[in-house]
Amino acid sequence: MEQDAHLRLGLHALGIGTGAERATIDAVAVAAERSGSATLCISIVW
Repeated sequence: MEQDAHLRLGLHALGIGTGAERATIDAVAVAAERSGSATLCISIVW
């Protein structure tokens, strides 16, 4: 039986300094969605 398998990649964004700002997180989320990323995980380091 043949299956049509596709690998879907996710994105992990590490928020440090300016990467932890709301505008940056929003921009990364929009870019991930537009690129078709399967998931988006953001770790924020204070």
